[in-house]
Amino acid sequence: MSLTDHFGRTPAAFQAVATLFRLLGASEDPVAFIQHARAGDIEAAFDTIDRPNDELHREVTAMREFSVEAGADAPEPSDEERELLSS
Repeated sequence: MSLTDHFGRTPAAFQAVATLFRLLGASEDPVAFIQHARAGDIEAAFDTIDRPNDELHREVTAMREFSVEAGADAPEPSDEERELLSS
């Protein structure tokens, strides 16, 4: 199976991941950023980034749009992949 078959035909998935890495790179404490995000406390996660809120909002909006585009083009994950993603 090729990467295209696995992730879909659009580069949007990779653009969304790149945006996430930019946010992690901007964070003063990337581990705390991830912990807060996983716990659902997005405000606390973004508090670790010293950038204006409107700039962060634009990046998150772009990441969301890339994710929606990638999701529309991506194949449904198998049960095994869903289990892996949820852990």
